[in-house]
Amino acid sequence: MKLRIAFVFLLVWIPFFANASSELTQDEASAIISGVYNKNCLRLRIGNGLVSTHQNPSFPSDADPDNYVDWWMWSEDDFGLHRVLAEAGIFEIQDRQSVLGDNWREVTIELSPKAQQLVKEWGTPERENTFCLKRGTLRVTNIGRNELYQKGLDNYRVLMGLGEWEFTEETKFVESAARDAMADAGVPPPEADLRFQKFIVLLKHDPFRGEWRFVTGDMVQVDEEFQGNRVLEYLQRR
Repeated sequence: MKLRIAFVFLLVWIPFFANASSELTQDEASAIISGVYNKNCLRLRIGNGLVSTHQNPSFPSDADPDNYVDWWMWSEDDFGLHRVLAEAGIFEIQDRQSVLGDNWREVTIELSPKAQQLVKEWGTPERENTFCLKRGTLRVTNIGRNELYQKGLDNYRVLMGLGEWEFTEETKFVESAARDAMADAGVPPPEADLRFQKFIVLLKHDPFRGEWRFVTGDMVQVDEEFQGNRVLEYLQRR
């Protein structure tokens, strides 16, 4: 009888401690979210490539693929960001006419000394033949929802709130160039301040390490609607 009572006591006691250990303060939640999104970067290809006037370029049928092993391929529009970053002193681009014809150009993109220094300062992950443009630093300004969600033995937290970006100078340069291009094309640039965002984030508790880990999330401008819901989709699959 005593053994049964002790067993029932443990069944009640263990979940109590499990819930207590998975608490999460607003400051802790903010630190996790900022830590994840501060690693956010736009990965761009560098090295040798082909730029085409065609909107959706494909490799010319009369060309020898062996001459272009590990080459990238862009349309002129897609390559526009690389040219902007060259103006910002990030890329050094060698541009030359291609033997493939008038609709093609060969380019070689290398990182400038400035870019190499930024990679060290930002601590962005390095991969061969790519450059990761750091977006900036996110400061969480408000968390309006911080709810525990239990599914089986797993504890999750759904976080919804607001954040403000401090963009890198390079991101500011790209944004300014994009607004100028839109103005030249007669397209009204967005009126919203891109620094202010809202987010929905899902965390999962690791009971063995006693810590919360980022699972997935969405972030958009404050006045925009979310186009998807990664959090809900993830939970529905579980």
